[in-house]
Amino acid sequence: IGICFDNNCTGTTLVIDDLAVKNGRSTDTPMAPYYLRATAERTGLLQVSLTYAPYTFTIGGEYIESVDKTELYRDGVEDPIFSTGEVSTSLEQRFIDETIPERGEYTYRVYCYKDGLRSDATTVSVKVGYPVPHPITGFKAVENQDHTVTLSWDAPAAEDGDVKYWIIRNNEVEVAREFTGTSFTDRTIDTSAGQTYVFYRVQPYNEIGAGNNCYSESLFVGEPSAIPFRESWPGKTGTHLWLEDMINGIDQAWGYASSYNDIDPQDGDGGMAMFLSTQIEPGYATRLTSEKIDLSSTTAPEVAFYMYIYPGEVSNDALVVEASTDNGEFQIVSDPISASLPETSGWQQRIVPLEGFAGEKNVRIAFRGISDATYNIAIDNVVVAEKGYTSINENTAMANARVYAAGGTITVETDMPSDIRIYSISGTPVYTANGQTANVQAAPGAYIVTVNGSATKVLVK
Repeated sequence: IGICFDNNCTGTTLVIDDLAVKNGRSTDTPMAPYYLRATAERTGLLQVSLTYAPYTFTIGGEYIESVDKTELYRDGVEDPIFSTGEVSTSLEQRFIDETIPERGEYTYRVYCYKDGLRSDATTVSVKVGYPVPHPITGFKAVENQDHTVTLSWDAPAAEDGDVKYWIIRNNEVEVAREFTGTSFTDRTIDTSAGQTYVFYRVQPYNEIGAGNNCYSESLFVGEPSAIPFRESWPGKTGTHLWLEDMINGIDQAWGYASSYNDIDPQDGDGGMAMFLSTQIEPGYATRLTSEKIDLSSTTAPEVAFYMYIYPGEVSNDALVVEASTDNGEFQIVSDPISASLPETSGWQQRIVPLEGFAGEKNVRIAFRGISDATYNIAIDNVVVAEKGYTSINENTAMANARVYAAGGTITVETDMPSDIRIYSISGTPVYTANGQTANVQAAPGAYIVTVNGSATKVLVK
C-alpha cells in the first residue's frame, strides 16, 4: 500500500491519522439477523431461551427468501452451540442453551450465511443463574388518618439481588416506577368528593426480569358516612359506593334491577340489589360491600334491610351479613338467611345487631350471597343506625308509654322501669337510661325516642 503526495507548497505539514484497511463487502452479503432475544430461566437454573430470525434482504437491498445456514455462538465457545441448514427468512429460530457452565453474564452472537458470504453478527447479553424476585410476602395496605394509604411488605430474599418495585393504583395510575424500599405512602389520592375506593398492584423486578404481581384488597378511603346510613338503589343507582368481593366462583354476581319477574322494589323507588344465584354455579359466593360508615357515636348499632322471601322449601340460596372495621377482614354477624320459607312470601324486614362494632368509626357492611342456583336474592331499603331507629313507626302509639315534647323538654313516662333512649334525627345518642320517667332538655328539631326497643318520633319546637 503506497500513499503519494505531490506538495509544491513550502512551510506546510501534512498529517495522516486513523488509517484503516478493510475487506470489501459484496452487496450480496446477507444482512445481520434481527430480533435476537435471550431470556434467562426465571428460577435461576443455568438455562437460556434464545430466538432470532434471518433478515430478508442483502446489504445491497436485494430480497432473499432463504439463507443457507445460521450459526449461534456463546462467548468462550469456539464452535457454534446451535446451527441450522437452509431456512426461510420468514421463520423464527428457537434454541434453549442448557450447556452454561456457571452463573454469570454471557454474550451470544448469531450469523447468517448465503452463497459463502457471512453476515455481520447480531449480539445480546444476558445474566444467567439468578432468579427473578420471589413473590412478595407480608403485603398490607392501610389507610392513614389523613386518608393517604401506606403499602408495606417484607424485605426481598438475599438471592433476589437488587430489587425494585413498580406500584400501580386501580390498574391504571402509576404511583412509583423504581421504588427500592419496603414501605410506600401514596399521597396522591383525591378524596375531595368524599370516599373513593382503591386497590394496588405491586410488581418486583431485578436485572433478570419481573416477578409476579401482588394485589391488595380494595379499600375505601376518605371520611366515613354518617348514620343513619340509608341505601335503596333508587333508579338502579346506589346513593353510596358499593363493591363486589369474590369469595369463590365469580366476582360479579350482584346487580341492580328496577324489577325482576314478579318482584318490584320494596319501597317503590325503581331500584333494588339482587344476587343472581340462578345464573351461577351452586356453592359460589360473592359479597356486596358498602363504603365506610361512622358508628363512633353508637352504643348498640344494627343494620336493617328488606329481603324478598320466596314460598317453598328452604333452599341453600342464602344471605349472610358481615361487617369489618378499618378495611379489615369481614366478620360474620348473622346466621344464613334463607331466600325461601314454607308458606311465606314477599318482602320481610331483617334486623341484625352489629355487636362488637359500637363506637367504631370506619365500619363496612357486607351482604354475602351464597348460591344454590334456585332463587335469586333481592334486598332493598338498607338502614344502618342505632338500635331502635330502624323500626320506627311514626303513626303508631307506644304501648305502656307516653312521649311528648313541651317547653324545649322531651318527656317520657312509662308504667314500669324501662330502657329509655333518645336520639337525634341523624342517630346520635342524646339520652340513655333505665327508669319510668325521663325529662330531657333538647334543642329544636326532630328526635327519636325508644322504649324497650319500640320507637317513635317527637318534635321539639
